[in-house]
Amino acid sequence: MTNTRVITHEEIKQIIVKNLCLIAPEAEVNALRPHDEIREMLEVDQVDFLNFLNAIAKELGVEVPGPDDGRTNTIEKLSTHLLAHMGP
Repeated sequence: MTNTRVITHEEIKQIIVKNLCLIAPEAEVNALRPHDEIREMLEVDQVDFLNFLNAIAKELGVEVPGPDDGRTNTIEKLSTHLLAHMGP
C-alpha cells in the first residue's frame, strides 16, 4: 500500500517561501503578499528566478513554466499552478 498524501495550497506556499529565502536570503520574503510580483519585490534577476523555479520543480516533481510565464510571477499564481498540476 502506498502513501499518497495530498499536499495543500498552504503547504505549497510554504515551499515557495522556503525556496525564495534560498535565492534572496537578505530579502524580507515573509513580507511578500500573495499577489506581489516576486522578481520585482525581491529584486532577483532572471537567472536566480529560474534557479528558484527549477528547485520548486525538483522538490515537488511538477513541471514549472519559465520565468517569463505569467503563471509564475506571484506566489498566488505559482501555488495555484503547482496545485493544479500535482497528482491526486
